[in-house]
This record gives sequence, structure tokens and C-alpha cells, in this order.
Amino acid sequence: MADLVARGQDVRIAGRSRDRLEKLSREHGGLDLAVADVEDPPSVGRAADGASALVTTVGPFSWWGHIAAEAAIERAIPYIDITGEPPFVREIFEQYGPRAAEAGSPMLTAMGYDYVPGNLAGALALEAAGREATRVDIGYFLTGETTRDLKSLSGGTLRSLRASSSAKQFRWHDGRIQTERSARRVLDFELEGRNQTAISIGATEHFSLPRLHPELRTVNVGLGWFGPASRVVSLASAIGEQVERLPVVSGLVKRASGDHEHHPRTKSRERPVGPSEATMDAARGRFVAVARDSSGRELASVRMESPNPYGLTGKIVGWAAEHAAAGQISGVGALGPVEAFGLEPLRAACESFGLREI
Repeated sequence: MADLVARGQDVRIAGRSRDRLEKLSREHGGLDLAVADVEDPPSVGRAADGASALVTTVGPFSWWGHIAAEAAIERAIPYIDITGEPPFVREIFEQYGPRAAEAGSPMLTAMGYDYVPGNLAGALALEAAGREATRVDIGYFLTGETTRDLKSLSGGTLRSLRASSSAKQFRWHDGRIQTERSARRVLDFELEGRNQTAISIGATEHFSLPRLHPELRTVNVGLGWFGPASRVVSLASAIGEQVERLPVVSGLVKRASGDHEHHPRTKSRERPVGPSEATMDAARGRFVAVARDSSGRELASVRMESPNPYGLTGKIVGWAAEHAAAGQISGVGALGPVEAFGLEPLRAACESFGLREI
């Protein structure tokens, strides 16, 4: 929101607490506001009336994301979210996207740290590799006070992690989307001269990169937050109930996410605990994309670095929303970031936000 205001955009903020909205409005020079709550879906629709684009940050998206998605489709306006939840990403591409295309409006899901950097790095690697490339491997990593012990995750991120962790995920393999369990595979990457491991995840790259590069038969996307423990996480079927049985992981997730034995669809009214500003400032995103031929031979690779993921997400969303409001998105329906904006404009914008090749 702050990035949109800084860009000179007319912003209407919406949320369930009028007091917080009024305080936020005053802090940013007097913004238009609307009280809206996902537990009252019509209120979300009313908040979107007359808007040129709808940006939603309300998660877990697997629980609440459909409310804003429906509101945007009904009004035929561009939709943008910041989810990192694979099941919801799949819903956007397979269920909501076709309906948005019929309405003539675009949908941009996961427009932040998840999963714009991998789309950009993957597209650049595939462009360099050429038509011989039939596979691309993409890895997401963090440095600083990393998420190996989950301490640097925000409460909202942790809630999303819990909401989507036990659901089936997916990947692009043999030229089609295939369902698979969470963290089924462990992926290996070279980063800063060392081997790094990541667990497989579903992401927008599985849907968007094959559209850009029709020769692709396989897209692998890995989350490297667990470091050397990735193989243990994979063997435990990862991220879901089995992992949460580990005392350290279970305790951290429950405390940080504000989950105190609530029903999974019950919304806690407590503000979830998040990382300190110092922790966020110290964090750095690292991203790797490797394009390979059918024999597995490396054809091209791209490595990128970004400032803290939360700050990066805010800048990407602000830029995307500005373009959406101006009608500067190419295509309708569910789109990947390169499809929506073009490779070079996206690279230039991300470079200005600090996401650069290294």
C-alpha cells in the first residue's frame, strides 16, 4: 500500500477494523477507506466497487482468497494477490483464471517474493538456453537470520504455510500439470560455490513458463528454507502434519502464527507475531534458475539476489497495481508476471527494486 501511495496512485484501503483503517489513512495523508471483512463477502465486493484494480493480502488464501477473487471477477477488474500457497495458486490458474478471461480481466497471483523472482530468473535462463531447453530447475533461498528455524517468518506467512502444507501440490512434468505430495523431491543447486538443497513445491512457474517456452517438458521449483534438513523434511512428506510433530517446528509455528487450537477456518482476532525490522532488513533472497536439455546437461543458469522478501513484495505489488490500474497488462485470465508485463520491462522494474543478477 505504501508503495502505491508513493507512486501517486489513488488508493482505497479496506479491512475489518475501522480504527486501524482511520489511523493508516491519516498516516498516508487521508486515504479513502472501506470497512470490509472476509467473513462478510458482500462487504468485500462493496469495497471493490468502482476500483480500477483489486489488491488483496488477506490470508491464508486457501481459506479466504476466493472472496476477493470472486469480487474482482464479478466486477471485471484486474486482480492481484501476494499468496505463496500452492493450492491457491492452482485454483487461480485452473478455476478462476478461465472465468476472468471470459470477463476480459487479468489475474496476477503470487506477485511478490513468491513467485516473481523464479519466473524472472527462469525466463532469463530459458531465453539464454534456446529451444534445446526442455527442463528448468528453480530454487528459492534466504540468507541472514534464515527460516531454517522459522523465526524470521511473519505470522501471516506461517498461517499460510499451515493452511496449505498438508494439501496436494503439483509440478509441470512430461508436458502437463501433475499432482504430487508436498516436498516429494529434493532438488540440488549450486549457490556461492556450495551445494544447496531445496524441497519441491508447486508455484506459478509450473503454469507460466511452459507458455513462454513450449519446449519445456519439466519445471522443478524448490524451497530452500530448511537448509541441510531438506532431505529429512522430504522423507517426512514435508511441511505438513508430520513435520509439525517435530517439537521445535510445531512450537514455533503455533506461537508465531497465533494458532492456539482454533478451528482451521476460525480467524484469530489477535495480530500474529512477525519478524523484527532488523531481521527483515538483514534477510536477503537468493534465487537460482538452471535450464537443461533432455539429457540433463546444463545449458544456461541465472542467479539473482534481492533485499528482504517483505520489502521486495511491497515494491512488486505497487508496481504491478499501478500498471493494472492503467490497463497496461498484456492478456486476460490467470497470467504469470513475464506474460503480463514482458521480460525486459519486468527485469528493469525488478532491478530498480534491488532484485538483480549476481
